[in-house]
Amino acid sequence: MLDVVFAVLEKTALIAPGDATDARLDELSRDGFSAVALLVVPELVTRVAEKSGEEWVPVGLDSHGASRELFVHTEVTMGRRTTRICVAFRDGLRAAAERVRAHHLELDWWFEVAREPALADLFPDLVASLQGHPAWRRRFPEAPEDDATHVIKCWPWLPATSREGLVLHEAWICGALRELPKADLVFLNDLQGGPSACGCGNVQCRWISDYGEKRSSTPAGETAAAELVRAVRRAGPEVVPIWTTECESPDVTPDGHCAGVPCFDGACWREMWKQLDPVAQESPRLGVLLLSRTFERSGPDDRAGAAWIEPAIAALAAADDRRAGPPIPASRLLAVLEAAGRSPEIVAVELAAAERSGVRGVVVSFTELDQSFSPRAVPDSR
Repeated sequence: MLDVVFAVLEKTALIAPGDATDARLDELSRDGFSAVALLVVPELVTRVAEKSGEEWVPVGLDSHGASRELFVHTEVTMGRRTTRICVAFRDGLRAAAERVRAHHLELDWWFEVAREPALADLFPDLVASLQGHPAWRRRFPEAPEDDATHVIKCWPWLPATSREGLVLHEAWICGALRELPKADLVFLNDLQGGPSACGCGNVQCRWISDYGEKRSSTPAGETAAAELVRAVRRAGPEVVPIWTTECESPDVTPDGHCAGVPCFDGACWREMWKQLDPVAQESPRLGVLLLSRTFERSGPDDRAGAAWIEPAIAALAAADDRRAGPPIPASRLLAVLEAAGRSPEIVAVELAAAERSGVRGVVVSFTELDQSFSPRAVPDSR
């Protein structure tokens, strides 16, 4: 139980559908949460058929569709190929939604976009790559070496930053929304590239998906995230994009998160703003992903996160010559904090820091939002 009650902040609990029991929902209500966001993640994805000319050629079985409570059949055209896929979700989403409504709580859906293992397994050529700087290898000393016939992928991150990835994510998310009970809000997390985008190894570096010559997908440009937000909004209620801020000035030291790579004064923030500004124009509310422990900002005792949260929020409203668009005030932001596996005392301190920053609301994640990546050598499909 969290011993913190905010009278004015929007307060949302993010939980897995299986955790939406009556007892848990009662507890969240007592703790002052007015909304519950349920995590929506594809469990199985299969390629059912490929189009050849005017004919559909079966390429796989569709056996799991009939055995799942919620599944989506959709066709996606990505470049020269048109594919029919079936996306199946873990059972229990509809029942969890009914319980949330029965407890008189706002119902929201939370979609993980880029980090999708089931989609990555099916479309490995669309997964982001680890190119550019080799500093990421300090995290993976046993990683495979690059060669002329392979590319090292940032597994399992399949971002919507390519034209093909954008089409794919729009298809399965909008398809799921047509089948799910109507919600009050839709959250879209991880709209950027994969972690260690430039090869620095920093999990917050998300500004590009293929920082090198080996590209097996078509870049969608700076408006890709905004395009996905716009498409999903047409299929449902208000969309709240969730954004990860880029590296910070201390990260560029040799022992920092960027391991000496001069990211902070380089392309990272400049390119991030080019992508975020169109998103900000589309959405009155924005979320900022502030996973202090996952992003290695909370220190060895997990207590330094609150000191990081306030300046991270303030950076979006601060003057910045690298930005073309207007500042984003804290009053438009929802701070996404992590509670899974942490003590209530630490979460309470971070909640208080978010309140001091002036944010519009908070989303407290009681389920893990996995931001990890691993290198995987994949045949170069160019």
